[in-house]
Amino acid sequence: MEIYDFLVCGKKDPVGLDEAEPVFSWKLRSEERGTNQERYILRISSGGKVIWEQDRKSGETLRVRYRGEALRAFTEYKAELKVRDNHGKTAESCVTFETGKLDEEFSAQFIRCEREDIPVYALRKQIRIGKEVVKARLYATAHGLYEFYINGEKVGKDFLAPFWTNYKRTIEYQTYDVTAQVRSGANDLEMLIGKGWYAGALGFAGEKAHYGAKTAGFAQLSLTYADGTSETVVTDGTWRSGRCFIADSELYYGEKQTGEVSGEEFGVCLEENEAQLVGQINEPVRVVEEVAAKSSFETPKGEYVIDFGQNLVGYVRIRVCGKKGEVMRVGHAEVLDKEGNFYTQNLRSAVSVDEYELTGEEQVLRPHFTSHGFRYIKVEGARPSAEDCMALVLHSDMRRTGQFTCSDAKLMQLQSNIVWGQRGNFVDVPTDCPQRDERLGWTGDANVFYRTAAFNYNVSLFFRKWLEDLKSEQSLDGNVPHVIPNVLGEQEGAALWSDCAAMIPWNQYLVYGNIYDLREQFFSMKKWVDYVASKCGANGLWQTGFQYGDWLALDGGNEESRTGASDKYFIANIFYYVSLCCVVNAARELEEMDVYDEYMLRRDKVLKEMRREYFTATGRMVSETQTACTLALYFGIVPKKYREKTLETLRNNLAENKNHLNTGFAGTPFLLFALSDGGAHDVAARVLFQEDYPSWLYAVNRGATTVWERWNGILPDGELYDPAMNSFNHYSYGSVGDFLYRRVAGLECAAPGYKKIVIQPRLTEGIEWARAEYESVYGKIVSGYDCRDGVLKIYATVPCNATATVCIPGTDKKYEVGSGEYVFESKTDVVLKRKRFTQDSTLAALVNAKHGKEIIEELSPGMLDGPMIAFAMQMTVAEISAFSGEDGKKLFSKILERLNEEE
Repeated sequence: MEIYDFLVCGKKDPVGLDEAEPVFSWKLRSEERGTNQERYILRISSGGKVIWEQDRKSGETLRVRYRGEALRAFTEYKAELKVRDNHGKTAESCVTFETGKLDEEFSAQFIRCEREDIPVYALRKQIRIGKEVVKARLYATAHGLYEFYINGEKVGKDFLAPFWTNYKRTIEYQTYDVTAQVRSGANDLEMLIGKGWYAGALGFAGEKAHYGAKTAGFAQLSLTYADGTSETVVTDGTWRSGRCFIADSELYYGEKQTGEVSGEEFGVCLEENEAQLVGQINEPVRVVEEVAAKSSFETPKGEYVIDFGQNLVGYVRIRVCGKKGEVMRVGHAEVLDKEGNFYTQNLRSAVSVDEYELTGEEQVLRPHFTSHGFRYIKVEGARPSAEDCMALVLHSDMRRTGQFTCSDAKLMQLQSNIVWGQRGNFVDVPTDCPQRDERLGWTGDANVFYRTAAFNYNVSLFFRKWLEDLKSEQSLDGNVPHVIPNVLGEQEGAALWSDCAAMIPWNQYLVYGNIYDLREQFFSMKKWVDYVASKCGANGLWQTGFQYGDWLALDGGNEESRTGASDKYFIANIFYYVSLCCVVNAARELEEMDVYDEYMLRRDKVLKEMRREYFTATGRMVSETQTACTLALYFGIVPKKYREKTLETLRNNLAENKNHLNTGFAGTPFLLFALSDGGAHDVAARVLFQEDYPSWLYAVNRGATTVWERWNGILPDGELYDPAMNSFNHYSYGSVGDFLYRRVAGLECAAPGYKKIVIQPRLTEGIEWARAEYESVYGKIVSGYDCRDGVLKIYATVPCNATATVCIPGTDKKYEVGSGEYVFESKTDVVLKRKRFTQDSTLAALVNAKHGKEIIEELSPGMLDGPMIAFAMQMTVAEISAFSGEDGKKLFSKILERLNEEE
């Protein structure tokens, strides 16, 4: 038995920790089945002195909170842990952590260049060190973006620091160990300052200076010497400023770099700061991967283009040697147009071009204060080879926790697209898109994608930080804006988008089991549903104001409709009910029983009034669209006696659309769940495997490497959809990943943090094997199946301190198991290999198949002689079956079975 992932506030050996009462967590790993922790001893010390110890007989491993004497600022601590399991085995581990400023204040001041006409500048100071340095820490932040250099070497690996918060309330500072970078004698300190989110262009109109027009830098260098003395160097009026090699830089527009820099120096001005400085909460943005160029070519227009083979987010590092004074321009694009030319119209006003003035010598060039969403670059001026270009992938440095794999290559490409979409849009903030003049923290996108995101990566700290900003942007009456951080001004709360205030914290608790994070968000959750209540009429329902409805659904009747055909207030009240459920559940977990009772009554009243308002006495709904049926089924809105009727309505709707979805942001995440959980997993599989428009695999077949904003971003004839709103890296529809993990592979959470697990794979035609691996807060979980050659195997891995219920498909067998690895094997007649003829085959395809006409005539003499047969030829089996009753369905099942046997 061993301890691993021993963390402090979710981090390994953190420095600059601004937590007065840090929380410790750890995991156990053992080769023995059924292993559980029985006791732990946690000891915290500083300078060799023990300041707190907890010796407890407990299985707790997630949320052990420090309760000792007050921690001191800027101090190193050691945490030592010893655990014993139920088999009598023991293990030990230790971590260190170092506090940040806590309640103390820095001595440094925000300073800026006195010349306000220089967009990007450097702050400089030279210091002399006459003693041996044993410890050096740099604490830094900015109004804008910064990079810090000591003796010409960049400090840390962060990119776009100090990242994006609600700068009006909080600004994160970063802590760096720079002991190895300082030296005896003269040391040159330089801080480059860019505009970034603080002062640069943001939002649809490209407005600038949302937080302030003047950028500034802030730094404190703390030195500890071998003789026990210390010294602090801070940004103040003694620093100098000047131009740097970056002439200008914008997130939307790109960066301009000069070949020669004027040595002219200027003074600095002190800048006021009203925001609270807080230590870095979540993971920093860093370069996490390098992608080599795949090819270079000339387009029909004669453009020189380099293809990296993957739509990604970051920047390109180029090795080049050009003529002195020559300007090399590097443009960025996600796709080529129908003719194969470089296409940037969908970027709208985002220029996304980096410019470099060359020196005449070999250079390695990259931008510093911008990033781009791209697969292709267009290079003008010097022409570097593909081998001299490298794409550097940027995103928050989250830990990968989940993998979904299966036997179908196209589903594997879809999964890859989902992950790449998450990577590109999780650049400190969960954005909608990373390429055009938007890149905002849209709440609706984040809400529908959360569970998928939490499988792929550990997003606990990422969303903890973002939810802190949500709280700070939430108005006194509880209203929640549509983007966080909010740069769009005042907006009335909207369903699903603003419901993230309740839904994400609850889902975060389900996934990570952190009761402290849930408590931090509880008041915000309540405020949101109270805001909705203030907008409700006498019947207690929300039926006023702007709503997104089923955003970008295809059933709206025309291309201009973006909210879909589903009644928008029906959708609004469904998510109001869902948010109330989240508040009720949170109140129960937090033992806030008065709140629990009050909001339970409100929840039940809303459900009752919804059923009165939106259902007839015979079970018809106000909207019987795919999305309305899906949401009503998945969230339990439909009265039990009408569930089968509503499911049949959904099935018929899909059949009329040849088993293609037409759902938008509200319905898509839950459609396959509603089908599968209602007993129509076969229909869910057929929808999942559709390959023509509209479907998930349509984009895969068009060569997509990320998820698109629209189902038809590229039309079947190769033309591109309206560039006004056509992102090729938009993760919302990637929420289907949640279904792949939880239903296909069968990995379901049954208690917060996956303390209890249900492993229940659903055998899916077209997928002969599927597997989900997930590193939970207790350890590694595996769930999956392999169904080939008459043998069914169910795989289950359960971590220490957790239990699982393993359900065998097609049987009533269930196994209750503790930690360990298990394989349940049995014989089966189920064949999952994808069949040529399915419910989505047209009658014409059946007739034209080998022996097709004969088989149909044998099983249904005279069927092909009917007066409407010419019309029926282009109908699918599913469509015909929907109007043929049970006898017709049985007939076509036999026809399909016989035809597939012939194959």
